[in-house]
Amino acid sequence: MREVVIAGYLRTAQSRSRPQDPARDWFGKIRSDDMLSQLLPAVIERAGVAADEVDDLILGCAQAVSEQFTIG
Repeated sequence: MREVVIAGYLRTAQSRSRPQDPARDWFGKIRSDDMLSQLLPAVIERAGVAADEVDDLILGCAQAVSEQFTIG
């Protein structure tokens, strides 16, 4: 069995969804994978490892919405 190491985590900020007033929804036009692309380098840096040493990533979303919501 391989050794498993939990390196770290980060999260994005939150914004209240306002479908009727999208100008007030800070993240309404930003895809979650685009936000993730901003977090990953910071997670790796905080873990103190080189990016080429990362073998695998396990990612999650606490409150999936829209096309990311797959239940039902």
